[in-house]
Amino acid sequence: METEIRNFCIIAHIDHGKSTLADRLLELTGSITPGENKRVLDRHPISRQRGITIKLAPVTMEYVIGETSYLLNLIDTPGHVDFSYEVERTLAAVEGAIFLVDASQGVQAQSVSYWQKAKKMGLELIPVINKIDLPTARVEETKLEMMELFGFREEEILLISAKTGQGVKELLDRLVRVFPTPRAEKNKPLQALIFDSFYDPHQGVVAAVRLFQGRLKPFDKIRFHHTGAQAVVKKIGVFKVKELEEKPQLTAGQIGFVVTGIKDIRQVRVGDTLSSSAAVKPIEGFKHPSSLVFVSFYPTDSDQFPKLKEAIKKLSLIDAALQWRLEHSPILGGGIRLGLLGLLHSQITKERLELDYGLSLVTTMPSIRYRFQTKKGEWQEVDTAAALPAVSEIKTIEEPYIRFTLFSQRRYYGKLFQLLLDSRAEVKEVRYFGQRLELAGSMPLAELISDFFNKLEEATSGFVSFDWQWAGWQPTELSKLELLVNGQVVEGLVFLFPKEKALFRARQLTDKLADIIPRQQFEVIIQGRLNGKIVARRRIPPFRKDVTAKLYGGDQTRKDKLLEKQKKGKKKLKNIGRVHLPEEAFVDLFK
Repeated sequence: METEIRNFCIIAHIDHGKSTLADRLLELTGSITPGENKRVLDRHPISRQRGITIKLAPVTMEYVIGETSYLLNLIDTPGHVDFSYEVERTLAAVEGAIFLVDASQGVQAQSVSYWQKAKKMGLELIPVINKIDLPTARVEETKLEMMELFGFREEEILLISAKTGQGVKELLDRLVRVFPTPRAEKNKPLQALIFDSFYDPHQGVVAAVRLFQGRLKPFDKIRFHHTGAQAVVKKIGVFKVKELEEKPQLTAGQIGFVVTGIKDIRQVRVGDTLSSSAAVKPIEGFKHPSSLVFVSFYPTDSDQFPKLKEAIKKLSLIDAALQWRLEHSPILGGGIRLGLLGLLHSQITKERLELDYGLSLVTTMPSIRYRFQTKKGEWQEVDTAAALPAVSEIKTIEEPYIRFTLFSQRRYYGKLFQLLLDSRAEVKEVRYFGQRLELAGSMPLAELISDFFNKLEEATSGFVSFDWQWAGWQPTELSKLELLVNGQVVEGLVFLFPKEKALFRARQLTDKLADIIPRQQFEVIIQGRLNGKIVARRRIPPFRKDVTAKLYGGDQTRKDKLLEKQKKGKKKLKNIGRVHLPEEAFVDLFK
């Protein structure tokens, strides 16, 4: 019986049904029994809990039509913008993509982003409208959107319900006909793309690869082009639903796994080229993971810092995008500064640390990286406000910008435009599709990590999707805000804000800190200092003890002496006493 290979993926916006469709395809090919499991390819518990894919998962299925056996390699991909690089590498590993759109939600921001990437890479696309069984399904409207936005013909668009299985068999039959057979140059030197990697405590790093040239067998010597690591192959094989199935050989066109015994996941980078010779040309598109958001993690119990440190070390073995360094706060104690791909990556990392390692954590406000040029002409980058030198020493400051695409409903245009204006965005394109609205433009990345997404949800009652990509650096004017308690700068309470927003934020945070610090036995002064100048001040009065209570009547002079003595004592206490800043104050301030 003739065997053919089809390599494909499913791309869609979050919650449009990728993982559920994968389950139905696995059932139709006999890889799992009907009703056996849900979200089979979401192997991490946080994926299941959140209902989103945070780690892509490949699987090999077998499907027979007539006299032809098809080896189907499916890669389910993350749907969140934080993991878009993994999606890009997935697209580079396949020839076709199921382009999935939710009938009740219509085309969303990430739908557009992933369609653009897939077309750029020349993939064959099958447009599919999912969830047609829902009472809220807008099938005809969604068809029109897909035709207007992407140029699909009506007869090309398949209608399915991944939940009930309606139309999925027709989709499976079409993909084996439409998706091309992969390039298979088996007699050339080995060239393979690493599109995923994960850490196994017994085998070390397991690399998921797509072979474009050559063959791969156990005991072959291989090298990783960008990291320079070299190794000997221990095991190879294909991904099955419940196991890694070993094979004696992988050949060009196939997708499978490679085990070499390498223990450091940083040597087996997603996007790297695996080859048998330095002369082999690397596959284009490799990028080193770049941290966009920085957050400090502290254990609520300072005695658990060694446990946090060990947990981060273990987590960094399975998450190559995680960057970290040690830091210390005089109030919160030992902590770790993490560099992350985005806000969701930060939330998932915190959940993993708490769920998998039993930690209770305090996290600081997220920040981003800025770069500046000194008066001497040197360029430097910082990811904490405290590391930025005085304004007098800086010639130019630049901040990262993004390109965004936003989809919502037409009636929210006014609120959306005002929010974007307040967020320093420049709207460059406005398009309408019936009652739907698309806005595209650019804005500073810093605006996304404040309260932008909550405001976006409020402005649209949740009927919105937002996708963004890195767009480079642009000059900016920043002000450095320091919060002082009794004249002392509090480490961890130093921030950078756009010049036009700095005064408001200084007063806002000064007031908030004053409201959450408990009263002391002495006066406490909270100040906000912008670029070295005090611009906000709040006073927390001390507890007052009535030292004259035991004096009934008597000489007023004696009472005055006691009050004066108390005043001097408080002054002394203020000078030598340490203001108690509870951890809860930091937690409340960073919300």
